[in-house]
Amino acid sequence: MKYGIGLILFLSISVFSADLKEKIPDKTEENGYVEPFKMFDDLYYVGDKWVSSYLVTTSDGLVLIDSLDSPYGRWIPQNIEKLGFNPKDIRYIFITHGHSDHVGSAEYIQRHFGAKVIMSNIDFRLAKFTAKQPLYRPRRLPSLFGCVRRAWK
Repeated sequence: MKYGIGLILFLSISVFSADLKEKIPDKTEENGYVEPFKMFDDLYYVGDKWVSSYLVTTSDGLVLIDSLDSPYGRWIPQNIEKLGFNPKDIRYIFITHGHSDHVGSAEYIQRHFGAKVIMSNIDFRLAKFTAKQPLYRPRRLPSLFGCVRRAWK
């Protein structure tokens, strides 16, 4: 029992430390930061200078389209708050394709706000393959348990 509690404590600290190592980048033009803005109706831009990420408001909650690369996707919850919404209301994260700059922060948002990630099987495999490449390590993928994957034909 004593060792079990110690192991849980160690793992908790490790996860927390990993989060601290990857701090939120400064919101500067050099880092590609763009202030969030309303595009039209229920569609908002929450991405950066290089990669698009959109927020759609619905009566059932928020839908995020793409999550930026890590760690820049950590701006997304703050951007959502700047727009007057609560990131805890994100229900789904739709991933348009498996490149790291679109799926890179999905795991972070999923873990902190409980959103389900939706992407195709082929894009999940691409993201998984890319995450193993030296250039992209360490990458975390969305949880298999919270990821709805579909093979569209």
